[in-house]
Amino acid sequence: MMKSNFARPKRAGGAAAVAAVGIAMIAGGAAPAAFAAPLPGGIGAPLGMCTPDGGFPWIDGSAPWQPQVHDTGINTYVGGDLTVTGSAEAEGLVVVGGDMHIDRSFIVGIAIGSDIRPAPGETQLQVGGDVTAADGAVLHVGDTSNPGGAVRIGGSAAPGSIQNSGASLETGLTAPVALDPHGSFQSRVEGWSSALSDETANGVVTVQGAGWVDMELRGTGADELQVFDVTAEQLGSANAIYFRNIRPHAPIVVNVSGGAVSLKANAYDYNDLRAPFGIAMTSPGDGDIAASILWNLEDATTATIGGSTQIPGSFLAPHADAEVIANTNGRMYVGGDLLASGGGNEMHAYPWSGTCGDDPDPGVDADAGADADAGADANGADANGADANGADAGADANGVHADAGADGASAGASAAADANAAASAAASATAAANGDARGAHDGALATTGGQASTWLIGGGAVVLLGGVVLFLAARARRVAE
Repeated sequence: MMKSNFARPKRAGGAAAVAAVGIAMIAGGAAPAAFAAPLPGGIGAPLGMCTPDGGFPWIDGSAPWQPQVHDTGINTYVGGDLTVTGSAEAEGLVVVGGDMHIDRSFIVGIAIGSDIRPAPGETQLQVGGDVTAADGAVLHVGDTSNPGGAVRIGGSAAPGSIQNSGASLETGLTAPVALDPHGSFQSRVEGWSSALSDETANGVVTVQGAGWVDMELRGTGADELQVFDVTAEQLGSANAIYFRNIRPHAPIVVNVSGGAVSLKANAYDYNDLRAPFGIAMTSPGDGDIAASILWNLEDATTATIGGSTQIPGSFLAPHADAEVIANTNGRMYVGGDLLASGGGNEMHAYPWSGTCGDDPDPGVDADAGADADAGADANGADANGADANGADAGADANGVHADAGADGASAGASAAADANAAASAAASATAAANGDARGAHDGALATTGGQASTWLIGGGAVVLLGGVVLFLAARARRVAE
């Protein structure tokens, strides 16, 4: 069930709080910084999830390799045509509504940089139109040492222009079939962008300098959505952008208004952690920073995303034709055409973790094998906190409550019902975690997240049962009095 505000859920007290923690542990594997921040009702789907255990990977490029994070969400979406002239790689799933053309060899899906990727054999490229390549240019999809990424093309592709190591390669499907189940993704991107642009700014923007211009985005320091309103002119003038007074893992939205956007900043910093040179995406924690930021270019019709550094954060540009020159680290959703130019730059796969395990569209399952919303059961317990992503810190034991005026008989019956309710919620949460309901669906900016382990599920169950026992004991004492 979609919630309609960004406030953290009310904290349960006493034994109910212990039970709530147990449910949350079972559902989400105790993912760090579990920030429950539902999107506005107009969004209609989650834009993110909890940070996975250990945090999002950073780009180290050396052994020992960091654990890979499984991600079936769309990382790059282009409503029009995608043209590659200088870029080297687009990690994760790439979906193109129109045609795709490469002037140079290009890699899709493999995620050597971020280690956030679909599994071998899963779909990694969907194109509604044709795929063409310049002489000698090859489109590599997925890992060459495993089955690569599956490819679905609505039109044609030149023989030999695509290499995907034996994975499925289908052409001539027509656009609706090739793009399934993401045929309505454009309208979703527009809805997300519009809803986020309506959020009231709570951060302070300061721009200063002449030859070198610094932009400071100072947050509230609170565990809440950080919203900044910036004009395209301000953003285009900045040589360095500093996020300050941001609570770690708090989601950030930068709403950019005023038409055409030209981003040229050469340094980005976060709470002065990487001063003076800014985030390079090569240090522990950089992946989490990138996953917390979203740039919303809601009314831009053209956008140039440049600079000579690693840009942290996802981009929503639902009405723009865009050119990407710099290295980016986040979802890239462009409603028009996208030109990937630059000189060997890469689009790294990082989700926006702005919502921690929020529910998909009401009534729509994220995966056929798991219910997106457990709903209210007959005992009055709402397992809504244990959703399809399996990691919602908002899970509580609403069915566990005390009625001071209840007599002994009704108290005992109510306590039993409440215990059943808590157990039902826990079971639903466990099912969500074990069912791995983080599969792809037509509305997820991200589908990765913390995965509950066996010992953690057991520990959560123990904590939950302990909370129920404490509650029943407290209820019995009140009845006796």
